[in-house]
Amino acid sequence: MHGLKRTLLIRTVCRGKASTAADIPKEEAVQTSKSEEVAPKAANASTVYRPPYYRKPHNYHESSHILQEEFANAGDASGAGVRLFDYYKTAEMVNAMPTIKEKIDLVSPYERPWTRAERTWRRDWHPTLMATRKAWGIPPTPAHFDTLDYYKYITKTRVENKSLDDFYHGLRPPTAELQQSFQNTLKSMEFGDGINFSEEDTQKLFGCLIDDAMGAIAHNVSRLADHRVAYDVESEAFWVRSGFMFLYDEPVIGSSQDHKRRLNNFPKFIGDDRRKLGELAFVHRDKLAAQIRSREPPAPLHSLDSDDAKLPVFEKDFNIEETLYSPKVFNLWPDQQPLWQCPGYHADSGETHSYGLLSVKSLRPLRERVAHWMGWESQAELEESPEAKQMLDDGARSQAVISMFTTLCAQAHTHGFTQYTDVTRPFTSQMILSDGLNFYFAVGQLNTLAINVDCEGFVNPRTNFIQIDGPHRLFEIVDEDGNYTSSQEYVDAKNNVNRRVESGLNEKVLERVTQMLMKQRSKSLMRCFKVIGPPLLLVIGLIVYNEYYIFYSAISHCNWPCKHGRCSETSLKAFMISDTHLLGKINGHWLDKLKREWQMYQSFQIAKWILNPEVVFFLGDLMDEGKWAEKSLFSSYANRFRQLFGDDKMVITLAGNHDIGFHYAVMPDTLEMFRKEFQRGLIDDIQIKNYRFVLINSMAMHGDGCRLCHEAEVELDRIKNRSSETRPIVLQHFPLYRKSDSVCEKMDEQHVVDLKEKYREQWDTLSKDSTRKLISTLNPIAVFDGHTHKMCKKKWKSSQAPGYFYEYTVNSFSWRNGDVPSILLAVMDGEDVFVNSCRLPSEAHQIKVYVVGGLAVLIFVITLVIKRRSIFKRRCSYSLLMYRSPEKCE
Repeated sequence: MHGLKRTLLIRTVCRGKASTAADIPKEEAVQTSKSEEVAPKAANASTVYRPPYYRKPHNYHESSHILQEEFANAGDASGAGVRLFDYYKTAEMVNAMPTIKEKIDLVSPYERPWTRAERTWRRDWHPTLMATRKAWGIPPTPAHFDTLDYYKYITKTRVENKSLDDFYHGLRPPTAELQQSFQNTLKSMEFGDGINFSEEDTQKLFGCLIDDAMGAIAHNVSRLADHRVAYDVESEAFWVRSGFMFLYDEPVIGSSQDHKRRLNNFPKFIGDDRRKLGELAFVHRDKLAAQIRSREPPAPLHSLDSDDAKLPVFEKDFNIEETLYSPKVFNLWPDQQPLWQCPGYHADSGETHSYGLLSVKSLRPLRERVAHWMGWESQAELEESPEAKQMLDDGARSQAVISMFTTLCAQAHTHGFTQYTDVTRPFTSQMILSDGLNFYFAVGQLNTLAINVDCEGFVNPRTNFIQIDGPHRLFEIVDEDGNYTSSQEYVDAKNNVNRRVESGLNEKVLERVTQMLMKQRSKSLMRCFKVIGPPLLLVIGLIVYNEYYIFYSAISHCNWPCKHGRCSETSLKAFMISDTHLLGKINGHWLDKLKREWQMYQSFQIAKWILNPEVVFFLGDLMDEGKWAEKSLFSSYANRFRQLFGDDKMVITLAGNHDIGFHYAVMPDTLEMFRKEFQRGLIDDIQIKNYRFVLINSMAMHGDGCRLCHEAEVELDRIKNRSSETRPIVLQHFPLYRKSDSVCEKMDEQHVVDLKEKYREQWDTLSKDSTRKLISTLNPIAVFDGHTHKMCKKKWKSSQAPGYFYEYTVNSFSWRNGDVPSILLAVMDGEDVFVNSCRLPSEAHQIKVYVVGGLAVLIFVITLVIKRRSIFKRRCSYSLLMYRSPEKCE
């Protein structure tokens, strides 16, 4: 027995977010149920198993012997395993549906009635035609005088009856224009005292009220232009509510308290699943006078994880048994029509404004029904009967609960949520309910749809919520000329609410209608910004300063070293940059790569924008790992270089030892890849604006007779034999031979000459022989090189005495190779070459700013948290986007 049970239990596991506790041994389950401190065990994916096909959600038969009593099957004991597997398996199928309409159709409990032909041609030997499932239709107007608690239960909605002043705090719109326009509307429609006003005219009146209210504030609230207003709106939703197993209980003969549950050979209750789960289907086909929808959802009242979303529907001392009866008791009747989810629009309509911001519901039919219950032919007596007023008030609150839930339930379904795939974000809306005389205002939030399962292991503490404010009388008296007088509320100096009689309509009603139109997520975002805004602005300012401004500030102090302070039209302005060392896939962290490349990109682009060079020379070591890269990887490194520094013809590159390797490690394939990507040979003689530049591959200048060096020497001889009166400017990666930087001159105030490091011949500099040959062969007017990552300016004797020239060594352009990178600004003017260094920002300075600024922001945040106040104080001002309440300025 136990082996068979284990074999059956290890079958398919349901991929749900929860699982069942039905597999817990019976003794443990009993012990857990007796302990009040132990929370109910939620199901999880590891314990929801596919039950055997013969397991049922109910134990129809009594135990036939003691073994079945002592060792009952966990699935048979409660039925939770079967029910939960079905629930989560249905959730998987819902998630697999490609469209929202298909999701809604899948979860719909609608079963069409049998056709006449199906009933006619059934024979006695055919299976019995089971009754199709029908939903209990909730009438558009409550058809029973005491439905509030019942509606709260079937929608799992918690109700709070209190003022909404705190919710709309800070919104104080002017109502003078609405006061005048709506009074004119009432007079034009011959509203009078409103007692005998028809339902059709009341619907039109509410549409005019919304139009007048929007017209009064549209010039100041620009977002209303993007809202969609609908009139005479159909709002419909269906859902399944669990917890009706008591409908199968029958009293035991001879006992007034004991009940026996009849499930076997007993018909299922109308609206229930055919497995008799006590899960009744409900449908509410509502009609709204007007609805305003927006593209963006309203701000939620609270999060789904908050304690407010988990408060119980009823108080602890509430006796739920006094409320739960058959739906027929509350005058609900089965509805055979197809079921829809329609929050003012159909799910497959492609509606862009899918969030209901405000709905208006007419209570005129409820007013007529209360008069009918009281046996009155006229509604005039309603105003004088406390009992009728109480019935009207309870009915209005019941109407608010069911209408709000219907709208939000349908809205959640049109966004892809169902009762099997519960909502992951709250849905909020507002509602106005009125019979034309008394106004109720409600704000509701849908926190859960999973109210269709009630079994062991399924834990869902979330409840829906609605807050109802009212009733507020629109006016008290109307004279023969149609002038209205109302009771107005005002707050005295001691903050006590008093009333006084004034002419006109109730300002409270008009103000609240306008506030509902103005209430939107922007208010919540504004409050959130007041809390996190100041620290966020400081952080953004810190980032902008460190990642943008410091580069602009440093480079803006650089100037071209022009002759006599002004560059001639024949001069050539050039950038000299060296050793960018773009990191590859082998060495360097991705964050280091991102930081260095951003620094070089910002420096280069800002310098290019401010100084506008005519040509840019990169003196080797463009990439850090080019010497190890295969063809595709080398090409990606080259593309990355071009992305950072451009692919312009005036961006001229030289090869470095990190690009193709040192002399003895240069591979023909690597050399060919560099030649192909950057169009650069061993030695190139180019001319730009009548100035000659000789570009030399330093790895080919060892002079050891190898093929690489031989080709370079041949090319040098060709350049020497070529008749040219112009002395060239030599560009290469390796410096000319020197033992150390002790022979260097300072180029600027930040230049610190390194007197300790000794350079190795053919590794850190060219050899003596190669240096002599270059000078004697080319007789340059200037030499620019890099490689050492240090700046140097050295004076050399020319091969043609008594002339001389300068060699300029450029330090690395990357923060990775030095704290203060630089660009050499070179101006060629005739036979003269003028050079200035342009220092970039210091990395150490940037880090210090981040540390100091970060600590300052942290201290500021801690101060705000401790004092619990925003840095931005409210001021007495009038905003064009939002009305503020008048406050005293100190």
